Amino acid sequence: MKSIKYNSEQLKCEIKIDYVVSEKYSNKDLQAFFFLDGQNAFFDDLATYGRSLRALSHLDKLRTNYIAIAIHSPNTDRDRLNMYSPFVIDTPYLNGFKNTPNICNKFISELKNVIIPSIDNKFHPKKKHLIGSSLGASLAIYINSTTKLFDTMCILSNSNFIFNDAMEKHLSNNKNCCEKLYIGVGKKEISDNIYSSEMYLTSFYEYQNYLSSINANFYAKINNLGEHNEASWEKHLRHYFKKVIAK
Repeated sequence: MKSIKYNSEQLKCEIKIDYVVSEKYSNKDLQAFFFLDGQNAFFDDLATYGRSLRALSHLDKLRTNYIAIAIHSPNTDRDRLNMYSPFVIDTPYLNGFKNTPNICNKFISELKNVIIPSIDNKFHPKKKHLIGSSLGASLAIYINSTTKLFDTMCILSNSNFIFNDAMEKHLSNNKNCCEKLYIGVGKKEISDNIYSSEMYLTSFYEYQNYLSSINANFYAKINNLGEHNEASWEKHLRHYFKKVIAK
């Protein structure tokens, strides 16, 4: 694994990115997988809560040329909320914290104009994919609706409910969609012991209905025992690789 750190002029903060290329790497038919909350993508000892997605073991089973790019989120919860929230957060659970959506827009610009071009110029991937969970999933939904940066997405346990109905209003006027998506959720999800699982299920169904309404190509899965953590998301990630990428 190689790591890059640089200071973003737009975001006025340090960006850290880890990346791994497949063992039998070549530029031929290379696929690039971008992970939001990248510290949780590869190895348990780097993960925020001691458990990662363990994505590399599943990527290796694909038997394809790949580069996996893990974009770390900021170190503090509030900085992550700012970077990953395209709308004003409307929830009583954050003790009056007010995020700044323009920071999220700057991060998307950084992704579009700095991070992705640097990968394109060096590795020339044939296809690009985005994986996000929780708030990262909501950011992925927004990116999917406003850009054509990625060919597929894996969207796990989106937390659109924290924006009240802002995401739904946005999606009603933005029908852009990538080639294929995987969306997943668990029936036993809570977050920080304050959100009920119904919130995640409701956000999942609302996005599923939206995708159906625009005739999107997607695969949806509910894990009856799934919780709001990387161990459960790893199972979804395995299905994503099988149902979306390997086909």
